[in-house]
Amino acid sequence: MYLTQACAEMHHAMLPISMRGQESILGDLSANDVDRLNRLLRRIEAIQKANGTKWVNPKQA
Repeated sequence: MYLTQACAEMHHAMLPISMRGQESILGDLSANDVDRLNRLLRRIEAIQKANGTKWVNPKQA
């Protein structure tokens, strides 16, 4: 996947906001917990990719 120049600039501008949100969500977890969460999310993503499924927004299902 490639971003257009405008999208890359928007991503760069939004990164600090995104990082603050992530810190707020993960702030009470230990580094080990965050690592485990990330590994589990990557595993779920790999399983879904292998099965040809996608993340589903329950409001849109």
